[in-house]
Amino acid sequence: AIILFILYLIYITIMYFNPRLEELAYSRERKMALLDSEGVTEVKPSPTSMGCTTEDMKPSPSMKDNFVEPEPEEKALEAGEINDGEDDGEKKEDGGDDDDDEDFMARPDGGAALVMWIMSMPVYVPLNYSMPRPSPKWFMATFFISLMWIAAFAFLLVWWTEILGNVLRIPTIIMGLTFLAAGTSIPDAVSSMAVARKGEGDMAVSSSIGSNIFDILVGLPIPWIIKIAFIEGGNYAVKIQSPFLVFYVVVLLIMVFAVVISIHFLGWVLNKKLGIIMAVLYVIFIILVVSVESNTESFMWLKI
Repeated sequence: AIILFILYLIYITIMYFNPRLEELAYSRERKMALLDSEGVTEVKPSPTSMGCTTEDMKPSPSMKDNFVEPEPEEKALEAGEINDGEDDGEKKEDGGDDDDDEDFMARPDGGAALVMWIMSMPVYVPLNYSMPRPSPKWFMATFFISLMWIAAFAFLLVWWTEILGNVLRIPTIIMGLTFLAAGTSIPDAVSSMAVARKGEGDMAVSSSIGSNIFDILVGLPIPWIIKIAFIEGGNYAVKIQSPFLVFYVVVLLIMVFAVVISIHFLGWVLNKKLGIIMAVLYVIFIILVVSVESNTESFMWLKI
């Protein structure tokens, strides 16, 4: 557990110095390019000198499809075309901006929305009455209360998932890799969709990768350290029941490599083809995991 947490500290250090490392790499690349040129000045021909017209220089429709454009509202915000209400004095008394988010305690109209609202009441009610409204004065209280509720909901999610697996006679490994993983990853998917709609493709991909790194290097070792060092007195070890953990890690690394290769061949853009490829890779991963865990005796040769 301590080794995993140290690896996360190393990761944070590398990310902190990443701009300097990137600039150093680019500077070395430029120096090598100058040395290779051996003092010969290369004159780059202009597009017009090569016989290209202005129409040829315009991007084709297929090239336009590869770019992620912000939503119309975001474009208008950047251009300053949307009045945020500040000119009309629509400021809150605490100095914060007026949010346009609807009150989740308000009863919606419609059948499906009403059913979801009723099912969400066990979550909405405690959040509504236990958390202060977001404001510069109470933001720290809102932050820590949010963390406490996230921990409580995560505990209930794991507990109920384990009970559901026992009732349905599904191994805990399969429940963790399917239902539990999907439930905990939905917020990441929503946040990635939000930033992708704003045109921030790099942030959408990096947030997904960063959240998984945080889960592995912080989410796993910190609870282990607390249980081993403070609860059990240091004479305890958390036993991993699955004998195929190394196989799963290898498959996961292969999937990550396949994702990077797919992004490379699609021109480093987020589009529908990349989404389909990622969905297919996820289905393949789930099929492999469920097949191995459902018939462990036939796959004992994968044990390392």
